[in-house]
Amino acid sequence: MTPNKSPMHPAELEQLGRSLHGPQWKSALGRDLGLTYRHILRYCQGVSKIPLATALAVRYLAIRFEKPPPRAKGSR
Repeated sequence: MTPNKSPMHPAELEQLGRSLHGPQWKSALGRDLGLTYRHILRYCQGVSKIPLATALAVRYLAIRFEKPPPRAKGSR
């Protein structure tokens, strides 16, 4: 038997969610994904496995809305 591996670890979900939305990230991320707060909470607690589609969507959002690094003074 092979272990049931999730495509995303709960710690990664939390890290990306916080980077996208700050302290109230669970509710906001749920809205982004069309999920309830309870879904996100269960994923974070490890009660429910994070589906591949959800993991990919969260990673896409993190890349899409990543803040660019600050520009050096004098550069264009």
